[in-house]
Amino acid sequence: MMVVMKGIPAAWGGHLRGRTGPLSLSRRIVASVALGLTLILGLFGLVALWTIRDSTEVAYRERVTLAQTLARRVDDVLGYALVMLEREAAILRIEPGRPLADDQRQRLADLRLRVGSFSIVSVTDASGITVWTEPSQDDVAIGSPLAHPSVQLVLRKGERQITELPSRIDGKTVFACLAVPLRDSRGRLTGALMAEVDPSHPALTLLPSGEVGEGIQAQLMNTDGRLLAGTTEISPGVVAQHAVLLAELMNTRTSGHRLHEPPPTAPVPPHVVAFAPVSLLPSWGVAVEQPVDAVLAMPRQLQQRLALFGLAALLLAAAVAWFDVRRVVRPLKDLTAAAERFAAGQLDRPVSLEVARTDELGILAQAFETMRQRLGASLAEVAEWNRSALLDPDRVAALVAGRARDLLGTEVAGLSLVEEGCGDLTWRLLVGGSDRFRQIRLRPGEGVAGYVVKTGRPLVMNDWEHCPAAGPVSAPILTLEGLRAALAVPLQSGGRTFGVLMVASHRPTAFTTDQVALLSSLANQAAVALENARLYQKVQSLAVLEERERIAREMHDGLGQVLGYVNTKTLAVARLLEVGKIDEARLQVAQLEAAAKEVYADIREAILGLRTTLGPEHDFLTALRGYLEGFEQQSGIAVELQVLADESALRLPFGAEIQLLRIVQEALANVRKHARASRATVRLATVDGTVRLVVEDDGQGFDPTRLTPEGWPRFGLQTMRERAEAIGGTFLVESRAATGALVTITVPQDHEEKISDAADARPTRR
Repeated sequence: MMVVMKGIPAAWGGHLRGRTGPLSLSRRIVASVALGLTLILGLFGLVALWTIRDSTEVAYRERVTLAQTLARRVDDVLGYALVMLEREAAILRIEPGRPLADDQRQRLADLRLRVGSFSIVSVTDASGITVWTEPSQDDVAIGSPLAHPSVQLVLRKGERQITELPSRIDGKTVFACLAVPLRDSRGRLTGALMAEVDPSHPALTLLPSGEVGEGIQAQLMNTDGRLLAGTTEISPGVVAQHAVLLAELMNTRTSGHRLHEPPPTAPVPPHVVAFAPVSLLPSWGVAVEQPVDAVLAMPRQLQQRLALFGLAALLLAAAVAWFDVRRVVRPLKDLTAAAERFAAGQLDRPVSLEVARTDELGILAQAFETMRQRLGASLAEVAEWNRSALLDPDRVAALVAGRARDLLGTEVAGLSLVEEGCGDLTWRLLVGGSDRFRQIRLRPGEGVAGYVVKTGRPLVMNDWEHCPAAGPVSAPILTLEGLRAALAVPLQSGGRTFGVLMVASHRPTAFTTDQVALLSSLANQAAVALENARLYQKVQSLAVLEERERIAREMHDGLGQVLGYVNTKTLAVARLLEVGKIDEARLQVAQLEAAAKEVYADIREAILGLRTTLGPEHDFLTALRGYLEGFEQQSGIAVELQVLADESALRLPFGAEIQLLRIVQEALANVRKHARASRATVRLATVDGTVRLVVEDDGQGFDPTRLTPEGWPRFGLQTMRERAEAIGGTFLVESRAATGALVTITVPQDHEEKISDAADARPTRR
C-alpha cells in the first residue's frame, strides 16, 4: 500500500460549486443590498412621515396661534375701553337725587368721542335709575331703570363687568356691554358707568374684513353662531356649521382647530378652522379659516421633496451598491475559480486579481496564493515521503523528526519504533542529540517511548525533574541527553501502536494543547508513510520470492527440457561414433549447437527481463523503453513503442504495471522464437476507462486453433492470459498464417481494489 496524493478530491470542488446554491453570489449580494436599502428607505419613510406629521401639526398650530393673536387684539380693545371707563369713574362723583353737573356731562360726552367705539354711554345711580345717557335711546331713558346685565352685576358685586348684549332694536346686532362701579369719596357705591361697544363699528377694526393671508379669513363670533366682526362674505350656513364644529372648543373655552369638510357639491373647499376664545368675554371667540390646500402646502411640498430625495438616494445607493458589488463579486469569482482549481489539484497557476487591491479581498487573494504555495510544498513533501518510503524508511523517519523539531521549535526530536517479533522499542534516530540513544532498549511501559506505547496516549512532561507520579518511572533518553521537557505522541496504524514521535528541550517548556494536536497530526502522517514503507518491503520480498519461483518454473520448463534434449543428443552422438557413423554424428552435433544457441538466447533474454524493474526512479514507461532497447539490440528485431495517451492516464497500480511489463516480455520472446518477424510494435492507449496494450509483429503468424505441444500454449499464451486475468484484465490473440500476430490486453483503470488484491496472484504455466 502506498500513499500518493495527487491533489484535493474532486468531490470537494463539486462541494465548493454546490455551495453557491441556485442563486448566484452577485444576486444574493444585490438582494441583501436591496433589502438593506429597503430597510433604510423604510426608516427614512418613517422619519419623513414623522417630519410631515410634525410639519402638518406646526401648520395647524400656526393657524391656532393666529387665532389667539387676533383674540388678544379683541381683548386689548375691550380692555382699553374698560380702562377708560375706570379712569372716568374715578373722578366722576354723583349725589343721590341730583342730576349731573354740566362739566360732568361734557366729560362723559368727550369720553364717548375720545374712545370712538362706544355706541352709548350711560350713568346710573345706586338703585339702577338712569341718571345720564348719550345718545338717548328708547330702551335707555333718563329716570328709568337700566336693565343691562352688566350694570346689575356691578351694582350687586361692586366690580367691573363685561357681558354680551343683543340689540333690542333688530335683535341681530350684538354689543359688548362694559360697566364699572361709581363710588363717593368714602368709597361707597353710588352708581355705575356703562358703555356699549359695537364690535362691527368701523372705528374699532377688531378683525380684518378681508383675507389676512393666503386664503386666510378671520371672524369674531359668539356661542350662538352669530358673526360679529371680521370677514362678512361668509355665508350664514357656513358660519352655522363652524358654530357646530367649534361648539366643544367654545364651551370649554380652549384653543384648537377643526377640519371642515363640506360636501363635494358645496362651493366652499375643505378648510381648516382654528379657534381661540376672547378671555374678557367668554361667549366670544375668534375663528380663523383657510383652505386645506393652502394650510398643507408647505408639508405637502416637504413630502414631495422628501419623496424625490428618498428616490434619488435609493437610486444612487443602488447604483453605488451595484458598482461595489461588481468590484466585490468579480474578484470573488476569481478566488472561487482558484479554489476550484485547488480542488482539482491544479496548483501550477498563481492566484492573482485583475486589479491589485489592499482591502480584505486583496488579503484573501494573498492568503490563497500562500495556501497554494504551501499546499504545493506539502504535496511535494508527501510525494517525497512516498518516494522515501519506497527507498529508505530511515529517510522518512529523519524527515518526520526534522519537521517536528522545526514546527514545535524544540532542540531535539526523535522517533522510536517497536521491533517486530520481540516487541522491544529502540530509538531509530534523535535529531539534535548524540549517538548514545542507540544503546537504549526498552520494554513496553519503560521510559518515555514505552509509556506512550503502553497507554496509546500522548505524554506531556513540561519539566522532567518535577514530573507527576502518573508519568513514567524513568526516562533514559531524557537523562542520557540532559533533557528537561518532552512531548511524545504514539504512531498508530489500524489500532496498533508501533512507535513514538517525540520532541524535547533542554529547558522546562510548557507545551500547549495546540502543540499536542500539531504533533499528533504529524505523527498520523508519519505513521502512514512508515507503514507504507513496511508494507512495501513486504511486497518487495514477496515479489522477489515470486520472481524466483517464476524463474525456477521457466528453467524447469525451458532450460531443463533443453538440457534433457542435449543429454539425449549427446548419448546419440556417442553411440553413432561407436558404430562409426561419422556423418550422422556430425548432424547430431549440429543440432546440439543449435540447441545451445537457443539456450544462450533464452538466458540472455531472462537476464534482460530480470534487470528491467519498476521503482520510484523507473516508472512503467521508462522501464518499458529500456527493455525494448535491450531486446532490439539482442534480437535484431526492430521494435517501435507507440504511446497514444497522456502518460498520467496510463498509470496503474504497481502490481498491475509489473504484470503488463512481464506480458510484453513474454510476447516479444515468442516473437523472437516463433514468428520469424523483422519488426514488432508495442502500442499503449486508453479506451473507455481502460488501458489497452497491443503487441503486434509482421511475422509468419499461426493458426490459434492448431497449436503443437512445443508451441505457444505451453510457453507463452497461457502464461500471458493468466497474468492478464490476475490483474482483472482480458487477453485476446489474433493471427493467421503469413499475416503476423496481434496480442491485446485490456486492463480497467477503475478496478484499483481488484488489481491490488490480484497483483500478488502467482501466474503458473501449464
